[in-house]
Amino acid sequence: MASQARKDLAALAARHGIAKDTLTLIKDALMPAHPCAEPLSDRLIGQVADAVSLIIESGLAGEEIADTIDAHRTNDGEQWRERFWRERLRIAGERERTHGGEQQPPPTRPLAVTEPIPPQPPREIRPASGGSDRPLAA
Repeated sequence: MASQARKDLAALAARHGIAKDTLTLIKDALMPAHPCAEPLSDRLIGQVADAVSLIIESGLAGEEIADTIDAHRTNDGEQWRERFWRERLRIAGERERTHGGEQQPPPTRPLAVTEPIPPQPPREIRPASGGSDRPLAA
């Protein structure tokens, strides 16, 4: 049975049209020393999910991801991984600054939902020792 981390990664990939082969490319770009035949732990699956989220935030989706990785492999020599990830980070940061939180892609991970905290009336705060006995507004 698949772990929750694997299910979450599969759902993320499906939402953004990312094929299993492309996930493998991303994993190889992220952790080249990991043996191909050895399964990833849930912790490593989480790192791949974070990498996928960054790639999505940088504006790539589906086949564009594989094409971009291939272009870096072809053009950047031994430094291709470092350049690929730096570019993704730079572009994601620029998109965040440009959009200022507007028109962003939907969140890639479930957000915790909490009930709003109702406003509380101001209360008086008195110093514990020393100082004035005059109340301070909170």
